[in-house]
Amino acid sequence: MHEAYQVHPLTKLSHQVESIAAYGEKLLVGTRQGHLFMYSLETKEPRCELTLMRYNKTFSKSKVQQLEVIPKHDLLLSLTENIVQLHNINDISFTTLDTIHNSKGATFFAVNIEEKTSITGNTQYVIRLAIAVKRKIQLYFLKNNQFLQLANDISLNDIPKAMVWRQDVICLGYRDEYTLLKLDGQKTDLFNTSSSKAADPCILPISESHFALCRENQTILVNTLGETEKKQTLKWSEPPVLLAYDAPYTLGILTDCIEVCSLDPSMSVQTLPDMPKVRFLVQAQQGTLFAASLSQIWCLRMVDIAKQRELLLNAKEFRLALNLIQISDDSEEEKQRKIHQIQTLLAYDLFAKKQFAESMKEFLKLGTDPHDVIRLYPDMLPQTQQEEEGSTSRDLNEKEVLESIAALSDYLTDMRNRVSDSKSVANSINSQSSRNSNSAHQLLQIIDTILVKCYLQTNDAMVPLILRQNYCLLTETERVLKKMAKHNDLIILYQIKGQHRKALELLQTEKSIEGESVEKTVKYLQKLGSENMGLILQFSDWVLKKEPEKGLKIFTEDLPEVEKLPRPRILDTLLKEHPHLAIPYLEHIIHNWKEENPLFHNALIHQYREKILKDGAANSEHTRRKLVSFLEKSSQYTAENVLKDFPVNNLIEERALILGRLGKHDQAIALYVRALGDIDKAKEYCEQIFAKKGPGSQNVYVCLIKLILNADTSHLALEGVTLSPKTLQPDVELALQLLEENCFKVDPLEMLAALPDEIPVSFGVFAGSFTRAATRGIIERSALCGTFKMPGNEVEAAEQTRPDNRDECLSCLQKALFQSSSSQYTAENVLKDFPVNNLIEERALILGRLGKHDQAIALYVRALGDIDKAKEYCEQIFAKKGPGSQNVYVCLIKLILNADTSHLALEGVTLSPKTLQPDVELALQLLEENCFKVDPLEMLAALPDEIPVSRIQKFLSVSLRAVLQERRREELSKGLLYAEHLQCQEMKLKLQSKHVLITEMNVCPVCKKRFSNQAALIWYPNGDVVHFACHKEK
Repeated sequence: MHEAYQVHPLTKLSHQVESIAAYGEKLLVGTRQGHLFMYSLETKEPRCELTLMRYNKTFSKSKVQQLEVIPKHDLLLSLTENIVQLHNINDISFTTLDTIHNSKGATFFAVNIEEKTSITGNTQYVIRLAIAVKRKIQLYFLKNNQFLQLANDISLNDIPKAMVWRQDVICLGYRDEYTLLKLDGQKTDLFNTSSSKAADPCILPISESHFALCRENQTILVNTLGETEKKQTLKWSEPPVLLAYDAPYTLGILTDCIEVCSLDPSMSVQTLPDMPKVRFLVQAQQGTLFAASLSQIWCLRMVDIAKQRELLLNAKEFRLALNLIQISDDSEEEKQRKIHQIQTLLAYDLFAKKQFAESMKEFLKLGTDPHDVIRLYPDMLPQTQQEEEGSTSRDLNEKEVLESIAALSDYLTDMRNRVSDSKSVANSINSQSSRNSNSAHQLLQIIDTILVKCYLQTNDAMVPLILRQNYCLLTETERVLKKMAKHNDLIILYQIKGQHRKALELLQTEKSIEGESVEKTVKYLQKLGSENMGLILQFSDWVLKKEPEKGLKIFTEDLPEVEKLPRPRILDTLLKEHPHLAIPYLEHIIHNWKEENPLFHNALIHQYREKILKDGAANSEHTRRKLVSFLEKSSQYTAENVLKDFPVNNLIEERALILGRLGKHDQAIALYVRALGDIDKAKEYCEQIFAKKGPGSQNVYVCLIKLILNADTSHLALEGVTLSPKTLQPDVELALQLLEENCFKVDPLEMLAALPDEIPVSFGVFAGSFTRAATRGIIERSALCGTFKMPGNEVEAAEQTRPDNRDECLSCLQKALFQSSSSQYTAENVLKDFPVNNLIEERALILGRLGKHDQAIALYVRALGDIDKAKEYCEQIFAKKGPGSQNVYVCLIKLILNADTSHLALEGVTLSPKTLQPDVELALQLLEENCFKVDPLEMLAALPDEIPVSRIQKFLSVSLRAVLQERRREELSKGLLYAEHLQCQEMKLKLQSKHVLITEMNVCPVCKKRFSNQAALIWYPNGDVVHFACHKEK
């Protein structure tokens, strides 16, 4: 308690006071008789006096119920005769400016003055008025010294007895409760005025957003949202009748006295006695209030702030002292200095009173040097500093110790954030702030070290978070963590500080749960990176020995740091120290990380080979499958280097795959056939190689068939290889079967050269397949060009399969007369009169005219026995290129090979004995001489099976070359046509990209008319555009 106000009795009135209002040094007094007095306060130390300035005896016919001054506008509001009026306060008689007639029956009113700043910076005041008329609230606003209706009246449940307006909320006090009323009519009930009986309400506006509401002997703060400020509650010695606010004090009228209290802190400050029957209390200005009874007026003046401050500081009432400085007349700089000084005293006082959280908040507001705050906790200082400064004991129980440490933790955390921000700013301002940055770094080291000590006692889960910031002092933090046996946190500290060896040694020696140490070591090593490769290899050794699978994750985990480790060095270490882990490691980096270095691919093959040879074929089937699969799929290993280490007479299939990679397909196939005796695998190999279309892939089937036909392996370098007895003997049937199945995949000429001479001519079936395979592509491509013509009987078949690609129909049968010059006779009629067994040659000529060349040649060969004339006839017919001319030599050779004439209709004709027997030699001679003039397919079908292929090799070679030459010609033609097609497409796109803009101003140069929307137009290369109908005239 201290003296905050001094009471000065002013004057006694002969009239009964009914209402008062004040502003500045002015006091307005309204009486029960309707008089209005205006006084001016004059201060004459140590006394105060009132001087009457104006007096209006006829202000009202009845009592003046309420007065309110609007100083900024020099206006006075009054409630007399239950009507609200507006007066000019500067006029000697308080002239009435406006009377609100609708307010008749009003009990009281409330004024709201809101200050607004316009865009131009001018300050304007919005004055609103709320009037309580029975159970309604009327709302008005001031404009040009007149009050206009603001909104519709708001109905109430009861007649209010007190009312205050702030912002858009009106606080109403009824006989038994308080309510907040918004301007839109929404109501919020607060609480009762008393817990026992109905009591008059008492409302005081504290600020623009808070009301002070009395409830018995308590005053409760409520904001405009209806929320109660529980920490700011006043307790009076008895229920107050009326309240007034003079920052930082709240004054309340009690019985014959006024009590002065403080909201922050909540406390009773002073009691002003000897004020009998005081009823009115109003603030005139800061530090000056007027109080009045029915006949007596007092002035309350605040005691000098400097004097109060000294008293409060001595009483350690620092918060109230701070509030007083805010309203003092000191300069802003002086205010801040004093506030900082008092706040510091407050913070230390709160700490001494064991209010640790509040103390730290004050230190934080002040920005107190953390060193000074930390000194309040001697146990937290580094050990060397404790010895230097000595330790001061604090009388705290366990709970208080934890509370104090928790408060320090919160303070240091907030301070840390501030220092970190300032350090970031300093780092961004060049070298000018380098000194500040260094000091901030040192401060962060101290803060984090102390934070670790705090969290070890309150919340050890936070310790790793602080350690990972990498500011803790290594020596001090290490000492504390060791003392507390916090090995996990100690490992984090070592890791962050780069003391990896210490961390790994601790992991290796600590006694933890089974397997936990291994996992921690693995995770630690995974994050070290290639710059610590020596440590990784050193400390991974015991892990790999104890738990190889987990240990291998040090080098195979899918982490960026692990993937960047030097793999050759890792592989070298594994091969020397842990060879059984080399294969899993190589498999991981190759298959998962897509390693393409040939070194690792070669090494994996080598490891597979060593494992297979070591374990034996029976125990390494799975490894062999992996090796075969890897040899097939990998394209990165060096086949030459790998092949050197492979045994000659073991791992045959794997050796074959490596030879295949080298392109030595003949040797690879030889191993499959000769060493393994597995034709199926050889066929599978050929299929794979042929599908890849690589170098030499076209000859793999030729090579396979050669090996099946020929048991000689001297040229294949199979020395030292044990040959399989399954394939020692040639197998012609199997070779021919393979040839038939893969006739499209072999080179015909090379295949023919490889076949043994003794293969019968029935092989012609397979040769026919060669020819069909080659011819098929020609026919398909010729369909695009329209240039290919089928010989002989195949025209009809081609026409049936490709009717849309026929260029021309067969020409009419041409006239053929060899000895007669007439071309006008009718062969059918003439033939009827010719004898069957006479005039044979003439009959043959007529049959030739009819196109029956087979019968004509049969007469020459069978009836006349004259092969020469038959050859002469064939030459003449073939030269004319008529229908059926392509088959005349085939027919002649067939007749020489076959004595059967039943199909030739030679009944009645005497056959010559010269040609009754087949003459194979003559037929083969004719075939060799005329190999270009026969259809290969038809000719092969006509030859007897017993003729060896070697006898017709020239014929087959010539025929196949002709077909292949035609095929190449058609491929060239196809390419040229495709190029021409692309040129046409490019020209089309180029032409389509051009456009002409037609507007209403364009006219046709021919008819001189404008173009309509529906007109068809012609555009010329010179740029002219004409109507479609006009382009002929142009």
